[in-house]
Amino acid sequence: MDTLKIQYLDYRYLLVENYKNLGLNEQELVVLLLIDNVEKEKPTLVTSDQLALKMAIDEKEIDKILVSLLERKFLSYITLNDIMVLSIQNTKERIIELIKRDLLLSPSSDLLKNKEEELTKIYKCFEEKMKRTLTSIEFDAIHSWLQDGVKEELILEALNECALNNKYVTIKAVDKLIIKKLTSNDRKKEGYSIVDEHNKKDIDEMIEIASYDWMHD
Repeated sequence: MDTLKIQYLDYRYLLVENYKNLGLNEQELVVLLLIDNVEKEKPTLVTSDQLALKMAIDEKEIDKILVSLLERKFLSYITLNDIMVLSIQNTKERIIELIKRDLLLSPSSDLLKNKEEELTKIYKCFEEKMKRTLTSIEFDAIHSWLQDGVKEELILEALNECALNNKYVTIKAVDKLIIKKLTSNDRKKEGYSIVDEHNKKDIDEMIEIASYDWMHD
């Protein structure tokens, strides 16, 4: 796990799956996710009145939740670009420790290690082609391909083809090539395709939703 950068982990998914094991309740989970959603787009100091606009509880209750999360070190105040912000970095580190522990106790740790190496390889290939660090939204999109059963070889083939034929590599362009290749492979094997723009996860929609400024609507 030490070889895998923290930003390569789909920590929001892991948080949702493991929040009870971390001693969190549903309201605390939502607060953490909302804070992270704001901070990953634009560093700013999230306040209880902002969170109250998106939650069904009042500011006083949210204040209590924030104080509890700070006292239990799920949240901390840090400075980014001379701006004081609320950070869930401590929560991310707890998730990593939880996953490390599970890996040590799991009989399938070798399988998970191979999956980790596969993810790291794909992410690095994308960063090389895009000539920058991937955003968390792009990490999630790539992870969703693998969850949908898309093979590493096909993802990298689509990535290389996109880089060859386009000035810039984008997740949207690679996704379209993946759909095209999956459709072609299905037709060759079965005579028809079960993959199209409607029944495969819509990457465009996911990016649009994840990029939306929920806190400042």
